[in-house]
Amino acid sequence: MKLSLLAATLASLLVSLAANPPPTPSPPAKPASPPDQSAEALDLGLKILAIHHALEHPDLPASLKAITDLGTDSRHYSMVRGWLSQLLSADESIASASKDNTPPRITTRIAFLKKAIRAIDLE
Repeated sequence: MKLSLLAATLASLLVSLAANPPPTPSPPAKPASPPDQSAEALDLGLKILAIHHALEHPDLPASLKAITDLGTDSRHYSMVRGWLSQLLSADESIASASKDNTPPRITTRIAFLKKAIRAIDLE
């Protein structure tokens, strides 16, 4: 008896849903963006890639300039400063753990990171 009552309730619910389907949700509206916002985002992305390249090649003359170009912009200072600080901390940890066997690449990058942090802090 209980099973037939459950089946009848379920059947009436299905009939009701078939007759009145729930509304389909509309996709969220895209926020209006000014045309220059895409260009600004692209420019920021290119500057971040330049910093990434600079960190991989600290011996290149343009490396410090790539970092100071973005790091001295007050909108991005904390992001760049944090990135450099975390990388410096990691490299100093590697140097500390390797003692006298620190790879020259790490030693060079530590010196470069300290110089870059000083450059963006002084601006």
